[in-house]
Amino acid sequence: MTMFLQGLMALIKAHMLEIVRSKTAIFWMLAFPCGFLLLNGYVMARGDARVAGYMMPGLLTITLMSSGLFGVALPMVQQREIGLLRRLHVTPVSAAAVALSHGVTAVISGTAVLALLMGLATLLFRIEMAGSWVTLFVVFLCGASALIPLGLLVGSTARDVRTAPAIANLLFFPLMFLSGSAFPLAMMPDGIKRFARVLPTTYLVDAYSSVIVRGEGLVAIGGTLLTLLAVGVVGMVLTSSLFRWEGTEPISRKALAAIAVSFAVVLGTAALAAPAFRIDELPGNRVIQAGTAKGVTRILRGATVLDGLGGRIDNARVVIRDQRIVEVTVDDSTRADSTAGDSVVVENLVGRFIIPGLIDSHVHWGGSAGFGDTPEERSDLRMEHDFGAALSAGVTSVVSLTDDMASMRSLAEAVAAAKERAPRTFFSGPSITARGGHPAKMFEFMPGMAEQLTRQVSTEEEAVAAVAELDRGDVDIVKLVLEPGFPGSPMPRLDEKVFRAAVAEAKRRKMLTTVHIGTDADARLAIDAGVDGLEHAARGLTQETLALMASKRITFTPTNVVLDLAWKERAISGGDDLATRLALPSMRKSLLAPEGIFQKNFTTDAMRANMARATAGSVQQTALAVRAGVPILAGSDAGNPATFAGVALIRELELLAEAGMTLRDILIAVTSRPADRLRQSRLGRVASGAVADLVVLDQDPTLDVAAYRTVRSVYLGGRKLDMAKLLTTSPGTWQFGK
Repeated sequence: MTMFLQGLMALIKAHMLEIVRSKTAIFWMLAFPCGFLLLNGYVMARGDARVAGYMMPGLLTITLMSSGLFGVALPMVQQREIGLLRRLHVTPVSAAAVALSHGVTAVISGTAVLALLMGLATLLFRIEMAGSWVTLFVVFLCGASALIPLGLLVGSTARDVRTAPAIANLLFFPLMFLSGSAFPLAMMPDGIKRFARVLPTTYLVDAYSSVIVRGEGLVAIGGTLLTLLAVGVVGMVLTSSLFRWEGTEPISRKALAAIAVSFAVVLGTAALAAPAFRIDELPGNRVIQAGTAKGVTRILRGATVLDGLGGRIDNARVVIRDQRIVEVTVDDSTRADSTAGDSVVVENLVGRFIIPGLIDSHVHWGGSAGFGDTPEERSDLRMEHDFGAALSAGVTSVVSLTDDMASMRSLAEAVAAAKERAPRTFFSGPSITARGGHPAKMFEFMPGMAEQLTRQVSTEEEAVAAVAELDRGDVDIVKLVLEPGFPGSPMPRLDEKVFRAAVAEAKRRKMLTTVHIGTDADARLAIDAGVDGLEHAARGLTQETLALMASKRITFTPTNVVLDLAWKERAISGGDDLATRLALPSMRKSLLAPEGIFQKNFTTDAMRANMARATAGSVQQTALAVRAGVPILAGSDAGNPATFAGVALIRELELLAEAGMTLRDILIAVTSRPADRLRQSRLGRVASGAVADLVVLDQDPTLDVAAYRTVRSVYLGGRKLDMAKLLTTSPGTWQFGK
């Protein structure tokens, strides 16, 4: 063993000296990857930190693949061709030591390249790695273990230095172009995506992305790393049998066949067992897995499809495979379903209407719709009920604002992985506001709540740091608050410079922004700063401001329903059938209690008159926005008192109709438009390639807004939900705060 180690160390030292003394080797090992980094960063990413970060996994994979293939194979062939290996053969140095020395040298040089590229990317493009450096290095080592055996394979089988590069390129280019290293895997045909599952480089790109982009740890990517290690172990063991001291030695065909079969078994097993690759989506699109829908084909026949984009197909045929829609056409009654079988379900929906799953663009999952009067409303059971209520109303996605960041992220991941039966959750995390401002002041009754749900800033540096924290938390949108309060009840409001600094930092990071506004002046400041959306009807919002919003395509989520006290009183007292069926009974009982906060403070004649005026003003403002051409989003502000999940969104759609929105545009405002705002091009539409989040209605929502109250069935990621069990069975194991 001592002699083996001495020989190994001597060979590694010799290889490293050869690299250091070779200008050509230095160029290909260091200068060339740096050139690629600069090209990607300045030309492809245009200096944008987020885009550059998305491109780093592919670049790191390509450089490691180059080191593993060319950096190992070419020196081996050259040393055999000049007779160096023949001379080593008569020494105590073993074949294993020679092969291993090339592998270790590739790891050492690859480590240097990894550190150089990540250092330059951080320095020049200010990319922020979401995960840990230790995890990144572990991914590198696992990737090296999988790719270096390929270099040993080429180095052992190539006849001379002329054929070695050709053989290496036969492996290099498919491994690069078909794995998502050079081009996004999401842009490739489905056939290539399936083939990519048997390429080790696909696993490496995915693992690098998990660490750099998504901040995942070793446990989360354990399956991917085990696949790479399995390829490495099999490769190292079997390629050692091919090692040749001289070019005249025969190549064992049995060994080559054994290597091919072993790689096929390992990677084939991984392709069947491994979860969907997270890189199988364009940046921004959420990766959604099939869960129990995997392997199932559903054919929905005869319904009218309203695609959420303004299109309509009567007597349609919608084919769902796994979690995606694969076909939307006119149904040909003479056409046989050639794929019929045990895994195919055909549903006759003649007379029904298929629409995309509804998206509520403003909710608070942490809000109970009550005042905390009952233990149940502060429990996970209440949230589970709200998930079921929202789905029962046809809501398959929500944007949760001012909520616990870690909890919302884990919920979003659980739903995307088909492990939790709940609407897809997009989230802002804590809102950025002034110290003591809205909504932090509202949370003073509970110690720690303001710190959990807001980031209170008073300087530009604090604002920038808050946005950076949200970016690291992988939020979908940044919510800021400009609320000066009301006459007689003023509140601290974000300083203009501080607000602008936060928005500028979010824009630099390509993060979406939306702003709670209180007045027309707040709206003007937000528009001038370049925000993407405004929340709530503002006091005194002018035609000029609305015209600016329309021209800049700034979205407006008026949340009229949160002000509609008259409807809330009907809802809790049994005057709204949908609320009676879906709202938590104990919550309605609590809100009806004479000694409760709602009955004491919200049912006076003065309050009713004030809220009626506020609701009318909000609806009127929405009407002006509609006429001005402002892109409207439907949001309920669910979680506020008597603003029930799911039910409140349906009421909001009715108020949008009262404001003069066409029924066609209302459907767009609650489906494709909010999806596009979130950069989720595969949600909010009934189209080939879209995620199969669908709602079947008994009536046509383009003829009567009340049709949204006639939900017949709901599909979430291709799974048909059991409507009878949504409010009575557990949706999964997710827990708030864990």
